[in-house]
Amino acid sequence: MSKTRRLAMGNPRLRHSKGNLDVLYFKFSDKVVQHRVTKAELSLWIYGTQESREQLSDSGGGGGGGGGGEYFDTDLLSSSSAEQGNSNGGVVTITLHRVLRGSSGESGGSHQLGPALTTKHRRPVGHRGAWVTIELKRMVSEWFKHPRDNLGVAIKISGGRKSGHGSRSVETSSSADNAPYLEVQTQDLESRRTRVKRNVGLNCDENSHETRCCRYKLTVDFEKFGWDWIIAPKKYDANYCSGDCPMAFLPAYPNTHIVSLAEPPNNTGPCCAPRKLSEITMLYFDNEYQIVFSRLPGMVVERCGCS
Repeated sequence: MSKTRRLAMGNPRLRHSKGNLDVLYFKFSDKVVQHRVTKAELSLWIYGTQESREQLSDSGGGGGGGGGGEYFDTDLLSSSSAEQGNSNGGVVTITLHRVLRGSSGESGGSHQLGPALTTKHRRPVGHRGAWVTIELKRMVSEWFKHPRDNLGVAIKISGGRKSGHGSRSVETSSSADNAPYLEVQTQDLESRRTRVKRNVGLNCDENSHETRCCRYKLTVDFEKFGWDWIIAPKKYDANYCSGDCPMAFLPAYPNTHIVSLAEPPNNTGPCCAPRKLSEITMLYFDNEYQIVFSRLPGMVVERCGCS
């Protein structure tokens, strides 16, 4: 297990913000994305109310630590909690969207937003602010599987009473002292009990949850094709390849990864395809209705891989 912390930064692929949304971008090295994500949390700084600790103390409201490093509850608020939060410092609603590549696929083209992830948080009263965390394991896992599709996360803030920082209730600037950061916990892909080498093809079945390039069983029935000129076999296991090709799965083909990052025109990126094929023996009628016994190469997929 290892932990990685990344501060938000500007994404060079996104020249403009998404309307009234800020975009947070977190860059990961090729070495880091070769691991499996076990936990990912986005930390955001929520500014406290305008009252100082001294003011609250004079009015009998207070005490307590100022807690710049204090964390507040990140659970969704009930309606009663929301009402109480509004009366004290307000409730801040944070909505996150994964930024998706547009139809053009170009860095300067339009981009789309994924499904919304919304959480509500109480504004800290009597403090200058506090950190809150939001779980982003699913989103970060997708970034690790497809690094070039990591275009960042769009964030929208609503609610909460104005603070001494103008209309901002949550800090989203990458240059601020309390800039957003993402903490990711990872595990080596080969550290699990079933140590699978990355350059060896995976075998899956219809019940597998594997998303990477994998070989699946497929039985071909010649009679369903109407190929009655084939005497034997009537059926055989052909198999096929399907799945994603993340960078960590391309150790033997580094050129493919580099080319996909450069995004040349008409390039579809790495693909999952047969890497080892075997032959079958077949008995069939030729054009002159003579019985032929032959060995046909490249008929059975033995191993799949990415290139």
